[in-house]
Amino acid sequence: MLTVKSLLENEGLPFNDIDEHLDNVIIVEEDGGEIVGIGALEMYDKVGLCRSLVVEKRKRNKNYGASILKYIEEYARNNGITELYLLTENAARYFEKQKFEEVSRDHTPNEIKCTKQFSSLCPASAVVMRKYLCMG
Repeated sequence: MLTVKSLLENEGLPFNDIDEHLDNVIIVEEDGGEIVGIGALEMYDKVGLCRSLVVEKRKRNKNYGASILKYIEEYARNNGITELYLLTENAARYFEKQKFEEVSRDHTPNEIKCTKQFSSLCPASAVVMRKYLCMG
């Protein structure tokens, strides 16, 4: 059975620091407790980092990813986050469809630059993306 760490590891996503953020990890399970998707949110004042969003390969194209992202956005918005960032190596097109836009690493807020995801876990080639969250 998949665990949060094994799902991240299987998909080549950073997992070394996920234990630090388990309070803000969304886990989607099917009947029987099988983990089919996860996502996480790191919150820093008015900005947030959406990270570790992944759906198990056999369960893709069933709206799990979009549902996880929608939940993360609502949770972030309800907690005062106005800008949501993420880093991706191979899913930029997917996130563009979800209304994220690519931004320069130089124009990324310091709160995000100081995260382990930005500073060490994700390669410098990862694309930084942002979405403004409308309040209310």
